[in-house]
Amino acid sequence: LLILASVLASIFFSACPVPFGEISSVLRDPSIIFGHSDALNVDQRVLVEVRIPRTLLGLVAGGCSWGLWCPHSRTYT
Repeated sequence: LLILASVLASIFFSACPVPFGEISSVLRDPSIIFGHSDALNVDQRVLVEVRIPRTLLGLVAGGCSWGLWCPHSRTYT
């Protein structure tokens, strides 16, 4: 639950405000994320090129740090 809240906060909140409608349209339509970035407006480009990759990188870094720390501390919960 905490990870989901962190992911949503990472996408929704940032220094550059993006309207909720733009965020929901990008998240509902995968062709925006995987399509050509030339056809996107500024808000969609911020989401596709900055916020979503930042969120995915944070998830990978957190998973790697958890994976390295658990064997060291012998706590797997």
